[in-house]
Amino acid sequence: YGPSRLYDMKLQSDLHRTLRPYWPADKTLTWHYPPFFALPFRLLARLPYVYSYLVWLLVSGSLYLVGLLLILRTMRPIPGFDLLTGALLALSFEPFVMECWLGGQSSAIGFFGMALAYYLYRRGGNIWSGLALGICLYKPPLLVVILPLLLIARHGKILLGFTLCALALALVSIFALGWHACMAWVGIVWVRASGADVLPTHKY
Repeated sequence: YGPSRLYDMKLQSDLHRTLRPYWPADKTLTWHYPPFFALPFRLLARLPYVYSYLVWLLVSGSLYLVGLLLILRTMRPIPGFDLLTGALLALSFEPFVMECWLGGQSSAIGFFGMALAYYLYRRGGNIWSGLALGICLYKPPLLVVILPLLLIARHGKILLGFTLCALALALVSIFALGWHACMAWVGIVWVRASGADVLPTHKY
């Protein structure tokens, strides 16, 4: 249907209804992520569903494992046995295993971005830490707390790296999907931020 209709909610709902005709009329799954985040999924969508799902399981599982390893490397003072226990708990964490990994959610990307940003921060690469934090722009609510705290703490280099990453992602979105799709996403974000959208409160 072309990138200009990426945020056509009626089209999304109609397509979803063809896949899940037995769902209630008021229930649908729509795409609310930023435009740049659609690009890797456009590639996955070219595969048969089963293969696409398996590739996504591999990608999200790998991101979670790498993020976990980065976090563990910053915790060397913790005894080895306790680190192993922590790693096993993280790998058996129900919200990750069921909700995120097997459920096909994208939370592993946010976890990886935060873990990489923290790892680079601990190694003194503040601009690189900000660039890594920019990965979390795929889901802006992840940054609602951390960005003001970085500003209050005067971590200018981290914020500079984050800003550069944000500009790069914005340019990728505009060139790949067009201005219309980007503005449509801004409109959706505004609606959700104003509370006019219905959120799945039963999940929380």
